[in-house]
This record gives sequence, structure tokens and C-alpha cells, in this order.
Amino acid sequence: MWPKIKIVAAVVVLIGVGVFYLLNHDTMPASAVVGDCMHNSGTESNPDLEIVKCGDSKAQFKVTQAGDDAVECKDDESSYEETRKGRVLTSLCLTSIG
Repeated sequence: MWPKIKIVAAVVVLIGVGVFYLLNHDTMPASAVVGDCMHNSGTESNPDLEIVKCGDSKAQFKVTQAGDDAVECKDDESSYEETRKGRVLTSLCLTSIG
């Protein structure tokens, strides 16, 4: 009986992770393209960025460059990188809105 319960529990967890990803992947920084607007609900040293509509009052930044490799930002832009095991997964240059 226990092996069946473990299998069912694993399937439920995988479905939950899949649903979470499908509901949130459009707002994740890795989905950002040039022209998207971002909101940081974290701190400057530990950002938690999400894509928001540019007309939204939460919009703080606009993406000026985006890439899967490191991008070089201008002096007046902020940079954001997501890395895993030392490899850059997402790199953004952001300009402040307002």
C-alpha cells in the first residue's frame, strides 16, 4: 500500500509544480523582453522581479536589453542576472520609470 501512496503523492507534487509554473512563467524575469516593465518586490541587493503592465502603478523599470548571456548595460541602467551553477540564465538591463 505504501508504494502506491508514495507514487500518488509524487504525482500530486509534480502536478502542483507544473500548475505553479504555468500560472507564473509569464511574469518571471526569464520571460522578459525589451519593452517589458518590471516591479521589484524585493530589495536592491536581493531583487524579486516580476513582469507587470507598463501602465500599472507598480511598474518601476523598463527592460532595455535582455539575453540568455551576460549583456552590457549603460551607466544609467541597472543590471539583473539570474545564474545557476555559475552560468548566466537571464540577463536584463533596466531603466528606471519616472
